[in-house]
Amino acid sequence: VAALTAAPADVAPTPPVAPKVSVAGPTSLAVSWAAPDDDGGAPVTHYLVQYDLDESFDDSTGFARVPVEDLEHDQGRYAHVLEALTTGTAYYVRVLAHNAAGYSEPRMAASRADAPVYRIDVGKGSTDFMLHVSARGNSESTAAIAAGATASDVAAAIMDLTELECGAVLVRRWDSSDYASTANMGDVYDLVDTKFGYEVEFGGDRDAALEISNYQARYGQKSDAKFDGINVTLAAAPAADGYAIKPAYREPSAPTRVKLFSVSRTNLGVAWAPPVLSGGHKVEKYLVEWDSNPEFSTISDLGAGFASVPSTTAGQVAVNASAARGLTVLSDHQFQIRGLTPGRSYWVRVSAWNAKGYGDARVSTPASAQPADQLLGPPVNASASVSPGEYPDRLRVVFNQPRVDLNGFAQTTHGGNEPAKAGNYRIEWSESSSFPDDATHSYDWRALQGDDVALECEGYGADGVSGYVGAGVPCSFELGAEVQSVRVYSEGSEPLTGGSYKLLYAGPSSPRTRLVVNPGTSRAEFVNVSDLGDNYAYGGDVLTKGSFVRIGGVDGKLYGINQTSGFQEDALSDRGGNVTLHTAFTLGQGAHVDAHTGKMVVDAYVVAPPTTCLRQNATAADVRDHIRQQMDDLPFEETVEVSRDSNTTVGSGYRYRVTFTGGAFSRWPVSKLEIVSRLTAADHGLPWVCSNFTKSKALGLLENVRTTNVFHSVTRDHSSEALTPGTPYFLRLSAVNDVGVGAAAPVESSQDYQDQRGAIAAAAPPGLTEWARVFAERDSPTSLRVTWGDVEDAHGAALTGWSVEWNKTNAEFQRGSAPLGDSTDHDFPYSGSWSRLVGPDAR
Repeated sequence: VAALTAAPADVAPTPPVAPKVSVAGPTSLAVSWAAPDDDGGAPVTHYLVQYDLDESFDDSTGFARVPVEDLEHDQGRYAHVLEALTTGTAYYVRVLAHNAAGYSEPRMAASRADAPVYRIDVGKGSTDFMLHVSARGNSESTAAIAAGATASDVAAAIMDLTELECGAVLVRRWDSSDYASTANMGDVYDLVDTKFGYEVEFGGDRDAALEISNYQARYGQKSDAKFDGINVTLAAAPAADGYAIKPAYREPSAPTRVKLFSVSRTNLGVAWAPPVLSGGHKVEKYLVEWDSNPEFSTISDLGAGFASVPSTTAGQVAVNASAARGLTVLSDHQFQIRGLTPGRSYWVRVSAWNAKGYGDARVSTPASAQPADQLLGPPVNASASVSPGEYPDRLRVVFNQPRVDLNGFAQTTHGGNEPAKAGNYRIEWSESSSFPDDATHSYDWRALQGDDVALECEGYGADGVSGYVGAGVPCSFELGAEVQSVRVYSEGSEPLTGGSYKLLYAGPSSPRTRLVVNPGTSRAEFVNVSDLGDNYAYGGDVLTKGSFVRIGGVDGKLYGINQTSGFQEDALSDRGGNVTLHTAFTLGQGAHVDAHTGKMVVDAYVVAPPTTCLRQNATAADVRDHIRQQMDDLPFEETVEVSRDSNTTVGSGYRYRVTFTGGAFSRWPVSKLEIVSRLTAADHGLPWVCSNFTKSKALGLLENVRTTNVFHSVTRDHSSEALTPGTPYFLRLSAVNDVGVGAAAPVESSQDYQDQRGAIAAAAPPGLTEWARVFAERDSPTSLRVTWGDVEDAHGAALTGWSVEWNKTNAEFQRGSAPLGDSTDHDFPYSGSWSRLVGPDAR
């Protein structure tokens, strides 16, 4: 028969371990304890904290019943604050633990005021001082102690006394500047005015007393001559016994949630929250200390002050409590430590100050950090609007550089912040506000102008901290404007020392003609273009020896013109002639090959190259003017902007970014620029173009690098077809530096397109109508009738109406409007001399 054993019954827990009580403020006490050694077999559910005026704990006992989950718990101890007590009244405190079986036996909380605590204030300009210690009828003076001595020096001076034994002595040292009002302090307290204070606690002797020593015996002079600005006061008297304690005003507890961050290559940021206990007085300031020694030995070992210690090694600053309130999202206060050494480890701690002085310092989490380049925060004031040039396929983006990182620390390029600057800004656009990866487009806009001139995009005060004041200059660019990069560089680290090239553009905004070509041959014939409209030019008028044609559309091949012949100057219909291309025409884009003749009729864009070549080290202005020479006679607005960047990421040379900003490059594709040089002879058959490239060799000699080790290329960074007119897009912008892509900021829209809040569509005023006619009114001798067809291109926005202008001879135009109609014919009667329909170009 199996024996049955009863399960042991739960019992009450043992008492809490090592309860302690200390002064929290004029009407409060702080109690702490550790969990019982034995919970009695059931979890402890709550603690009972009792307090009384004596040790009887009778009917007058006050109490607080606190559930375990509501208690503060740190480093293995629970804590609770008793409130609404009477200032100056002695209290006794005990703590009981409770589980399902009941309460434990109570355990008295030992008073932390059981030992005397003295405060020593050392005034500015003081030299040294002596302390006189007495206990149990014996007394002795210390040796001279330098003003500003370390805490360990003061403790050692007391411990070295031979006439009495004081037991354990705890000494703390800090900045004891005694400004009681932030009005006298300013935003950041000047370290030059810092003076030091000491707190001496006789932890092993309740009878110890401390005072300033009489110097007469040792130095034969009055103490007043030596002790200006130095005094000793009893900060905390020992209690009547080891348990009684009186609520009183005291210094605050340590700040909470002290966090340390690397902000930039020379900056650290520390953020913190206020102390749990204010000590009864308002917290006026905080002391932020940093040291390259984990023990803060540089600070503690200083003699008279910080004047001889560079801030790159260690430092401290007292910060106005109200000014320390920052933008940080993690804590209530912050301070940015500037001017540090990149890559060096620093340890940081923070303490709070009230009218009673500084409380305990709290070391940051993590305890140390190294200044290093960081990702940038989001750009600010980012907004988008339709293109001011009324281009229907572009948006104008305006913004300022990041102001703060994601923790609220300053990252502007002024004020000693020294962030890793943004070289590019990444603009992303999507038809969805969630920016899915497979439906999001991006472009990195280079923050550069001229020759290696970085754009700061400030928009902030010179201090780099204050808000937007209009002092800085924002950046802007047009999303949708074609951007192409031209690279000219040599392999390796040796720069090019000579050589030149031509940079050609032949595309939709160039003169256009039509040719008949025979694939596989270099001969091309002119075509009569009289019936093709003003968009075409007769080949004989625009094609000359040395010019180039792009055959086969926007992305077709560029051919040099070797010679022209067979011109006829008869009637336009009889004109004829042909040209010889430098290389045989190869089959590509364009019209189909005629099955009977084997020939093709193709459009060709024509360019007359500049007479001069671009040198290997051409400036941005040189490249811009070189391109513009090819466009001066075009009937469009052909503005281009060029910047030069010496960082090609490959070899040694330059990268030119060409932005096609003019209206001539809107609403249709932009052809790629093309480099023509002796390196491209195989493509163009032009061995005579410009000069050979050279680069330096060892010993200063020049090396001909005509065909090897020199590279040039053209790439399309951003296409003019990136945006579809009328399509709403959501945009966001990020700063990019050498660390990577920073946080994105939403780009605010000047419109909420079709109820899609935050979206914007590229659009412009409508184009021309398909046709417009004016007729006399049969029944009115003073009226004319205007009719017109639909608009050729609405440019991304819905039509809302029509506008008609008319005038009488030598009079200003008058304007009238007409509603949209369902018919393609629109009538508008008016009286006047003549009229025009109003649009981007009136017809």
